[in-house]
Amino acid sequence: MDAARAPAFRPVAVGAPGERWNYSNANYLLLGLVVERATHRRIGPQLPDAFVFQPQERPAGEVAVGYFDGRPSRNNPFVPTREIASSAWSSGNLLASAGDLARVGDALLRAAPRRGMTRWVKSFGDAPEYGFGLMHIGLAGQDAWGHSGDIYGFHDDLWYLPSADVTIVALVNRKTPGRPAAPGRGALACDGRRLTRRHAAPKRTRSGPVV
Repeated sequence: MDAARAPAFRPVAVGAPGERWNYSNANYLLLGLVVERATHRRIGPQLPDAFVFQPQERPAGEVAVGYFDGRPSRNNPFVPTREIASSAWSSGNLLASAGDLARVGDALLRAAPRRGMTRWVKSFGDAPEYGFGLMHIGLAGQDAWGHSGDIYGFHDDLWYLPSADVTIVALVNRKTPGRPAAPGRGALACDGRRLTRRHAAPKRTRSGPVV
């Protein structure tokens, strides 16, 4: 087929250059490649030990089973599946307990303003504003920044509320297509050092690349 006649996907622009911003998983995949090229190292070993970076690393021990429209994740051994963990890579493949995510996330989100991560721009989608890797939203009537995410059978939230000086994490292992995440066998941790309810953190073991 002539290249000029070949079908092409041209998404509709969400705004003029510099006018607004739209989230894209592809941006985080590119960022992962940039990090590995700049550091000459795989990403997994550069992260805190509390995180398992799939598929460079694989979980060992008990991990939660996710449910998508009633169907359980295979966890074979990657969560939710080998294929999804491989394709998500640096856009959403981390494993951690709620408590560990709260502690690491709390340190990151408290430092966000001085690191320039809270320079908000208007965005299109889940959050009205976006910074450097952070969503900016209103949560229970309070200003909050952090991020949420979804992958087959799982949903997570990580938010810092500066007025309350608290970091909140919610991990949910049930997801229904077209509906908000519903509470399942999730976990909640508040890093105001007041409440922590968590499962044991997954152990990490090294793994070669998964194709």
